[in-house]
Amino acid sequence: MLVNSNRIVSTDTLSEELWRENPPRSATTTLQTYIFQIRKLMGSRSSSRNDSRNHLVTTQNGYMMQVRPNELDLFVFEDLAIAGETALRAGEPEKAARLLSDALALWKGRALIDVTCGPHLDVHTVRLDERRMAVTEQRITADLLIGRHREIVVELTALTAEQPYHEYLHIQLMMALYASLRKSDALEVYHRLRRRLLDDLGIEPSPALHAMQQAILSDDPMLMSRDGGVIGSRLLNSFVLANTGQAI
Repeated sequence: MLVNSNRIVSTDTLSEELWRENPPRSATTTLQTYIFQIRKLMGSRSSSRNDSRNHLVTTQNGYMMQVRPNELDLFVFEDLAIAGETALRAGEPEKAARLLSDALALWKGRALIDVTCGPHLDVHTVRLDERRMAVTEQRITADLLIGRHREIVVELTALTAEQPYHEYLHIQLMMALYASLRKSDALEVYHRLRRRLLDDLGIEPSPALHAMQQAILSDDPMLMSRDGGVIGSRLLNSFVLANTGQAI
């Protein structure tokens, strides 16, 4: 109910989440017992007896968990992430990096990692993990723009190992390596990924990935800013646009 905060979750949905397609005959009664236990637990942690009922509301078709924006880490994460992405698009990478880092600091592992998930939570888990990855990519973009390329090479190396076909992460790693004066390593990242894509999936790298390789081979001036050592924002924007459909 928390991942659907402030929205009604039907009793059918809750039953499917708990028992999939094989609910027991006592499903309705058991579900009501679970709701009672949740309210009791919430009440034991609240200063007001009415708080648990005000938060967990019974409706005609199901239940709704009512929470305020500052009461749920998911809401806080999204607010920080949106503010950071807005700052990045506004050309404020330092502010963006701070806000996006604060958002990601709320995570303690994969989404719902300590929860036994049914079919509905499985969908939410995928969505939340993908959102976290998108915010991570944006934070790395901000870090590249403000010259933290050496610091993020280790992080990007780990991320590309976890996501071996994720081309945009590899583009970011190539950028960070090139800006760290490791041109040959940047090109090797391209060649390893190309071999992997061909051997495993039978496809060539995307035009964006190929364009990054060509930019590095030719030492494209757009790769570096005028003060040196920082990825040029024009080139970075072009790759963000190619991969996300949005310019920063």
